[in-house]
Amino acid sequence: MRLPLVFVFVTSLLPGTSFAQGDLGGIVDRLDHDDASVREAAQSELEGWCERTGDHAADVLRARMEGANQEVRARLDEQVRFLAGLEETRRA
Repeated sequence: MRLPLVFVFVTSLLPGTSFAQGDLGGIVDRLDHDDASVREAAQSELEGWCERTGDHAADVLRARMEGANQEVRARLDEQVRFLAGLEETRRA
């Protein structure tokens, strides 16, 4: 059975798929860019990625912190802490 092309395309955009992971790879690369404006833009993109990815975003970011340089680790950690704060707010 062949799946309709639209179904394949839409499911490839779902959070947690390789497309979403690929998005994150480019964002993480730019978090360490020499140009501060590129780093700040990447930080904004990271926030959007987290919104699109949903609940497991913090786990993915924690995994990306391993082996990352200090600048990238700090930016990813900041986002993980932000997500943890949102989770606490939801529980309250």
